[in-house]
Amino acid sequence: IPTGSIDKLVLHVNFKGKPKTIQTWKFQAWDHVGAAWINIADNTSAVDGEWSAITGQIVAADFTKYVNTSNILKFRIITTNPLTTDTAKLDQLAFDVVSTPITPSWWQPTPGTTMHIQYAGTINTNLAGVEAYNIDLVDTAQATINAIKANGKKVICYFSAGSWEDWRPDQASFPAAVKGQTMDGWPDEKWLDVRALSTLMPIMEARMDTAVAKGCDAVDPDNMDGYTNSTGFPLTRSDQLAYFSAIADAAHERGLGVSLKNAMDLLPEALADADFSVNEQCHEYNECSTLTPFITANKPVFQIEYNRATSVFCPASNSANFDAQKKNLSLDAAATHCR
Repeated sequence: IPTGSIDKLVLHVNFKGKPKTIQTWKFQAWDHVGAAWINIADNTSAVDGEWSAITGQIVAADFTKYVNTSNILKFRIITTNPLTTDTAKLDQLAFDVVSTPITPSWWQPTPGTTMHIQYAGTINTNLAGVEAYNIDLVDTAQATINAIKANGKKVICYFSAGSWEDWRPDQASFPAAVKGQTMDGWPDEKWLDVRALSTLMPIMEARMDTAVAKGCDAVDPDNMDGYTNSTGFPLTRSDQLAYFSAIADAAHERGLGVSLKNAMDLLPEALADADFSVNEQCHEYNECSTLTPFITANKPVFQIEYNRATSVFCPASNSANFDAQKKNLSLDAAATHCR
């Protein structure tokens, strides 16, 4: 738990033992700065031989003393009368976390936002009616991003988080152990072992640092559905959710919004971490209803169709309050928006 979001930790203990007048029991937290155990509560309120509720608290001002850089709190119960024959019994010891919600500092688009997606060809940086551009993080020139931003538009920067691509400048950073089977239809890409968070997250964090430096407002991490494919690794849905959560946390820590790119099987859990959805072909595959929780949560769905006429999918997309568009599979400049 990020300590900066916590107001206090409230200790709750259900205690059975002698009262303090007979035998003192102390509940202490370790002060790792002062290298000492500090009293949080004791058994003053205990009734002899009965279960008694004991409370204490650690306030936010003391977190730097008690919660270390790994977010670990050390705690103990100890008696100062070790020769007393009685012992203490506990059937509950817990901390309630009292926190104030953090106001997000990153871009959070809402339904009705219009997105233009383009990864090939010359980008018109001031398209009428377009509020956000989805562009490649690496291949898009800095001057293009600067021009988009100068025109008051938001920038979503794409990268593949779930696959290794042999043409990317950081491709040598991926050890062989995390590279799995070649992706079907993409001979230059291999699935990644998303369980290897300690290996992959520094690489992805470096990419997001680049996104911040280039002026991106959000990131669009692709291929987050490895566990549903033949990756060469025994990936589970839980593995994939943990990886997406780590990606989202890293993005938010840098002030970047983050998409759930396709990967609808990660809903509903992934909805809390995602700021919007980027989806390909939900109408073609009859999956669009799966994305309605985004709209309910006031988060937009940016829908892309390649093989359906706008007359076929636009009425349904508009009714669902999706921002939908027809694109070429090459994701070049051509686009027809539904609204």
